[in-house]
Amino acid sequence: MDRPTRLKRIPRHRIAGWLLLLTGLCAANPSWAERDYEQEMTALSAKLSAEAAKRKLARVAVADLTDLEGAATPLGRFLAEDLSSALAERGIVAVVDRIRLGAALKAQGVPDIGRLGVFGLTQLGKQIGVDAVVTGTLTDMADGFRVTVKLLPVATGAVVAAAKTTLPRTGPLAQLRGPEPALPPPAPTPPAPLPKTQPRDTGLPAGMALVPAGSFIFGQAGAERKLFLPAFWIDFFEVTNADYAKVRGIEFTPAKANYPVADISWKDAMVYCEAAGKRLPTEEEWEKAARGTDGRRFPWGNDYDPAKVNAENRADGTMPVGRFPAGASPYGLFDMAGNVAEWTSSGDDQARIYKGGAWGSPPADLASGARDQLTTPFHVLYLGFRCAKDGS
Repeated sequence: MDRPTRLKRIPRHRIAGWLLLLTGLCAANPSWAERDYEQEMTALSAKLSAEAAKRKLARVAVADLTDLEGAATPLGRFLAEDLSSALAERGIVAVVDRIRLGAALKAQGVPDIGRLGVFGLTQLGKQIGVDAVVTGTLTDMADGFRVTVKLLPVATGAVVAAAKTTLPRTGPLAQLRGPEPALPPPAPTPPAPLPKTQPRDTGLPAGMALVPAGSFIFGQAGAERKLFLPAFWIDFFEVTNADYAKVRGIEFTPAKANYPVADISWKDAMVYCEAAGKRLPTEEEWEKAARGTDGRRFPWGNDYDPAKVNAENRADGTMPVGRFPAGASPYGLFDMAGNVAEWTSSGDDQARIYKGGAWGSPPADLASGARDQLTTPFHVLYLGFRCAKDGS
């Protein structure tokens, strides 16, 4: 008589989820037997655990997986919980309770890890006693849910390991998916009539404004000075996901086509602009394009107006480009404050300057004279760009 097969012991808190998942998926997709969910999670956790151990990162925390705009979803939380369990079961690294991670993020005033810089990550590490965090994105693709995870030491914020897989869009994954976002309106066209400072030139590069040669007030309040710049062209809009996909590979849902591309490193922004026959603007060019020649504090004037900008986390993420025409700069440029902060070419090989503030920025960071820096290899969810070009 054959001996009964011994069953592998599986933690009870995962059995119900797996059974429901596999029942729905196998009924809808016979090939699911070859794409076992547990194997996928095991593969992801194995790579992350091995890299953490190799780099002596003894304690890790797993953040909610987000969409490409940084928004958490029920499915993202579900998968983060399961990945935490898979990492803990391997026993190679200690996994910090995700409730502690959420409390620490709330204490820092941010909804997710993607909005923390290196300093914020370091403070987070000290607060909950972790050496590294696992972050990730979840994208609804034609062939399923694309899951990408990254391992970041809190001391540097640099990605030291990454892994990805694709899960079918059926069963509980479909139920946790949530409603489809509404399609945004098409990107607006440049304002008409053009501002007085904008020449009506038939040689106008498509989608760009000419900033004429001349002097302007540059710098932060209390340290302002007059500078002269030659003429240059600059994009009316921040580079969108659809724009970026024409030159560089990127994943995004159709509903996000007219949203600004974000989570872009300085080098990737520079490569895109060069491929488009343009370049990144200097800090001085960017600031003149944003504030004009009259020394105004914001693109629209001296007084802060929340109705003219996507900022202060009111939308909890980016919005389609050009949604705030009343907040346009004197040259008719959209989103020079808020939505995403924008890289410039200024700085050095170690750190580059970015300006404009983002969807979560306070008013002080939205001022045209405000500036910040980031190490060139890094990329964060709130950072995008627009391109410039030498004047004729």
